[in-house]
Amino acid sequence: MGELRPVVRTVSVLMGVVVGLTFLFGFGNVLGSALKLGVPVYVAPLVALLLI
Repeated sequence: MGELRPVVRTVSVLMGVVVGLTFLFGFGNVLGSALKLGVPVYVAPLVALLLI
């Protein structure tokens, strides 16, 4: 079981990176769309968080 520990940690880190990047790309896309639709700059990040 000791030799599996680095593998489990690597897979967990990679999974966290993928989830984080997915969130950031989705947030950026929705934020850009909200700004194009004329949502005020101070409200657009809140809208983006609600729609992800």
